[in-house]
Amino acid sequence: MELSQRQVEQVEERLRSAGIDSEGVFLSLLDHVCCAIEERLEHGKDFDRAFEESFSVFGEFGLLRIQQETTILLNQKTHIMKPITFISGLSCSLLLIAGTVFKMLHWPGANMLVLAGVLFLLVLFLPNYFLERIRLEQTRMGLMAQLAAWIGGTALLLGTTFKMMHWPFAYILIYSGTGILFFIHLPMLLYKNAQERVSAGKNKIVVTVFMLAMAGIMLSNAPQASSTVAEGLKALDMQTKTVLEEEQKQYTRLLLGANETQAAKARKIISSCVLDAQSLSNADDVSSLVLRNNSRTQLIKAYQAANAVLIEK
Repeated sequence: MELSQRQVEQVEERLRSAGIDSEGVFLSLLDHVCCAIEERLEHGKDFDRAFEESFSVFGEFGLLRIQQETTILLNQKTHIMKPITFISGLSCSLLLIAGTVFKMLHWPGANMLVLAGVLFLLVLFLPNYFLERIRLEQTRMGLMAQLAAWIGGTALLLGTTFKMMHWPFAYILIYSGTGILFFIHLPMLLYKNAQERVSAGKNKIVVTVFMLAMAGIMLSNAPQASSTVAEGLKALDMQTKTVLEEEQKQYTRLLLGANETQAAKARKIISSCVLDAQSLSNADDVSSLVLRNNSRTQLIKAYQAANAVLIEK
């Protein structure tokens, strides 16, 4: 037998009068007491008797003791988790910042720093952070919301990393993570806030932040840039490819008739042109096209310089 709204309000008033002010503990006890009363009503007892019996099992100060013990337990776990979360979060941030700077400046070791930062984030920071949040949750909806955030955030992080490294399945992970956060985590979070009587203003802020964040993610991870920019880069890619092939053919032809000194100088010029393997990727996204065109331009200049040496008498 389900309790009426008035009967539920009576249970709430009794819990408040007992000094239960922790919202998580309050909701858990409310659910437990209501279930106990409904079970007694099904056995033929009237509401008043079922009400008193359900609260009597806790004793005079039992409800307050439950709240105190829960708070102490959570605080003990939180004190242990917070330093680990802070240290791992700081380490991840430093590694990712260093990797991003190295990548922008085309310095060696950039990919290793980024991967190390992401690995620390996935293995240390996110588990510690979300396990701490899960321990603090007292409702099933809050627990499910935190799990959804963990899964969605992990998928989104992996997708962004895969995109930076030009690995396959990047967009599948990005859009999967975005979908989980926007269509599963956000509704659960709003429902949980409504259950805990969080103000409508706070919910509006949460929704606005989520929508702006998701819009930024979708735009920043769009598969292609505008068609004009993409087409222009592809045309330049074909042009540099053609010029490079012509310079390479001329180099091969001139090398056959050159003396040993000229050939050694020409080979030294070509070998000094060291390129990042990633810049020679065949991918057609904007970043790959830019890197490939820059690399081909360097090679063209090197072959032109080498050919000039071979032509000298």
